[in-house]
Amino acid sequence: MLDQSLFWHNDGIFQEMDAGVICIDKSRPGIFMSLVVAAWMNTKEVREEITYKYVHGDAETYWLSAELTHTPYHFHPSYASAIGSPLPLDPSKICGSHSLHLDSQQKPLWISGGSQRQNHPDNLALRLYNFAHWMSLNGSKTATKPTTLSDQISWKPAQDTNSTYCASGAQPLPLSGSEYWDLLQEISEEARMVEMEYSHLRNISP
Repeated sequence: MLDQSLFWHNDGIFQEMDAGVICIDKSRPGIFMSLVVAAWMNTKEVREEITYKYVHGDAETYWLSAELTHTPYHFHPSYASAIGSPLPLDPSKICGSHSLHLDSQQKPLWISGGSQRQNHPDNLALRLYNFAHWMSLNGSKTATKPTTLSDQISWKPAQDTNSTYCASGAQPLPLSGSEYWDLLQEISEEARMVEMEYSHLRNISP
C-alpha cells in the first residue's frame, strides 16, 4: 500500500491514519514485531529526534512499522469525513475539530475526539461542540482508497478559535433526524450533566 500513499508521494498529505480505532489480530506472529517497531518509533529519544519531525503523533507509526516489517495491513477504504457546524459567512463549509468515520454504507459511524473543547474552560455552553452537519465525498466514490487530493474534501485551517479546520468540496449534510444525531445528543447531554455536577470544583459557569 505504500506506493499508493499520498504520504509517500509527498502530495501534501502527511497524516494518513487516525489511531483512534485500530484492530489487531494477535494470532498473527508478524504483528508482534510490527508493534515492537511501532513502540520503538514512539520512544522518547526516537520520537523527538526523528519520528515526530515527520508525522503528527503516533498514528502513522502503526502502518509505517507494518511496512518496515513486511506485515500485511489494511486501511479503511475511505478517507475521514468532516463533522461540525456550517461557517456563518459561508454555509458551504463545515468547520470543526473532529474527523468523522463512516460505516460500510457510507453513513456516520464514529468521531475522533470528545464532546468538549478545551479553549473555553470557564463557559459550559461554549465548551460543548455543536455537531450539526457532516461532509464527505466518500458516498459518491467507489470503495477504494483515494490516491489524489481531488479524491477527498478540502481541509483548511480555521480562522476562529472554536474550530481546528474548515472543510469544503462536498454537500454539507444535516445530522438531525438520524440515529447518529440522537446518539450525539445523548453524549452531549451526559457531558453537560457531568460538567454541571462538578462545575463547583473548577469554577465553571453554566
